[in-house]
Amino acid sequence: MFGYGDLAEVAPHFLAIGADGLRTDVGIAIDVLAEAGVAPRHRGIIGFCMGGTVALWAATEFELGAAVSFYGGGVLDGRFGLPSLVELAPTLRAPWQGHYGDLDRSIPVVQVEALRVAADRARSRRSCTAMRMPNTGSTATIATRSNLRRLAAAWQRSLDWFDQHLA
Repeated sequence: MFGYGDLAEVAPHFLAIGADGLRTDVGIAIDVLAEAGVAPRHRGIIGFCMGGTVALWAATEFELGAAVSFYGGGVLDGRFGLPSLVELAPTLRAPWQGHYGDLDRSIPVVQVEALRVAADRARSRRSCTAMRMPNTGSTATIATRSNLRRLAAAWQRSLDWFDQHLA
């Protein structure tokens, strides 16, 4: 088990993650849902930080009812052997909602806006959007007292999104 702040120890493990491993892991989760009788239109995925990247990507690879990302990195430069999120967004097959903080130094507003434009071109012709949260930083800082209301509002939008698209 690694501590969240122990980047030196965690980094080699993150760098070892690749598209094939992600495809296998998410595919297994999808298979479990299928075996349980959950129809594709009722399957959703949500991810935070690295998981936010994976959630958007999964909505381009798998048959899902909806996806939500919080702070998925790799907006202009792909990560984990995946194309950039801007490249992936037009190929979204499911409704996708992204949440990004305007003060996140690793994902500048200009990148979020590029992602919004790319998501608007999604081939699914379904609702896909990147949402900005003013005066909010990255995942590491979002849970501060001053950001709790914004986080709660974003979380509620995510739950509403799933209610709308997975019902």
